[in-house]
Amino acid sequence: MGNRVVILGAGIGAMTIGFQRAGCEVIAAYEKDKNAIEIYKKNIGSEIFPCENILNIDFKTLPDSEIIAVNLLENSYFPIGQYKRWDGDFLVGIKK
Repeated sequence: MGNRVVILGAGIGAMTIGFQRAGCEVIAAYEKDKNAIEIYKKNIGSEIFPCENILNIDFKTLPDSEIIAVNLLENSYFPIGQYKRWDGDFLVGIKK
C-alpha cells in the first residue's frame, strides 16, 4: 500500500473509498453521526471510531500517518452559534 491515511469526518465512507482506490491505506476513520458510522461499517467493512467533535481531537493520539484528511464541510461538528473559518492550517470554530 501507499501512504497511510487518517480520516476525520469519515461519513459513510466515500473519502475512504477514494483513498483506497488511489492506493492509500486508511488506518483510522472518525465520525460523529451514529447512522453514518453504521453505513460506513457496511460500506467499508472496517472499524470506525465515534468522535463528538474533530476540533477536540488531540492530534498526538492519532495513529502515525502520512495524511490526515478532514471533511471541511462537516457542519455537525460545530455547535449552534458558531461558524467556521480556515486559518491556513486547520479549520477553526469561532463563537459569534
